[in-house]
Amino acid sequence: MIFGPHGMQVAKVDEENKVVLSKVQLGRNLGNYVEVPSGVSLSDRLIDSPQETIAPGDTARIARAGGQSEAGRPIEQARALGRSAT
Repeated sequence: MIFGPHGMQVAKVDEENKVVLSKVQLGRNLGNYVEVPSGVSLSDRLIDSPQETIAPGDTARIARAGGQSEAGRPIEQARALGRSAT
């Protein structure tokens, strides 16, 4: 989640692998977790721990199951190479 001048947002990845910032409503604080009753759906692709500099339209590198990026690099390396990674 990102807290900024536009309120609480999450960074989503659209069908073209571009970043979209979406406003969310927060529910109960459960300690290490927080409920998000609106603003996301189960089908959304969210960016885990987005950088503060992430911006709408940035290109995301998508991680595949098993810890590899689409380019075949380990996820940690893919994150280091771009502004955003999921």
